[in-house]
Amino acid sequence: MFPLKARNGGVLVRAGQTEAAVDLARITGLYPAGVICEIMNPDGTMSRVTELTNVSDRLGQLQRRLDDVLRRSVEAVTAHPTFQQEMRRIERTMRALEARVGRLRNGATDETDDSVPPPPPDVHGRAS
Repeated sequence: MFPLKARNGGVLVRAGQTEAAVDLARITGLYPAGVICEIMNPDGTMSRVTELTNVSDRLGQLQRRLDDVLRRSVEAVTAHPTFQQEMRRIERTMRALEARVGRLRNGATDETDDSVPPPPPDVHGRAS
């Protein structure tokens, strides 16, 4: 056995089996740790998807692939209220910048324009 350490950020940072094992535990509310192993065929070669599906069916085990965990992790992050607030803040800022660029292209001066609200503070209350 060799201890492995998952990268902070999990499969969103590194799409690896170690990160997937820890993320899967975290998603299900368990302690963020996991055990991974390589399943071998009787001839000593590494099992591929077809052989792994046969093994999981024979043992009645659920089989999850890395892309399943990655998809679920992305869904969890994008559904988080902080992420959604930050995306709305970025969208408001982009709209204000696009409006200002449009006015500058139409001959407005680069002076402070009170019609463009300042960007809202970020989710931690800091000015953008």
